[in-house]
Amino acid sequence: MEAGANYKFKVQSRNSVGYSLDSIEIIVRAARIPDVPTDVITTRITSTEVAITWTAPYNGGSPISAYHILLRTSDGITFAEEVVQCDGTDASIVANTQCTISNEAFIVAPFNLPWASSIYAKVRAHNIVGYSAYSAVGNGAVILKVPYAPENL
Repeated sequence: MEAGANYKFKVQSRNSVGYSLDSIEIIVRAARIPDVPTDVITTRITSTEVAITWTAPYNGGSPISAYHILLRTSDGITFAEEVVQCDGTDASIVANTQCTISNEAFIVAPFNLPWASSIYAKVRAHNIVGYSAYSAVGNGAVILKVPYAPENL
């Protein structure tokens, strides 16, 4: 079977009298889970926003329908989702293999990262068959804060 190809099937039953009529035809797509996304990077794109980007993997013969994006929390071990700004089911995020998150999202629960922390992310891909394994953890961006205006000059 070739990944991504559609195959048509009909079935008959048989007993001592003979064969039945054909069943209704079904179409089955030959597919497997996608490969693992690669090149996960967090990048500062403005003073208040960070982009998480990755390279789309081979889809396994079925289009990738979603990504599951996880970000490391302040304990340095646990990962959590940020689904308001980085919802991996959003068609634009799936198509562009990128999402953008504001600094403020990282400094509150569930992440609770202090300013100047590195932002680590990992990603997995989903198609009709299921989810791939998670990518290697990538990073690159640091949470920065624009300083307050000078006072008492």
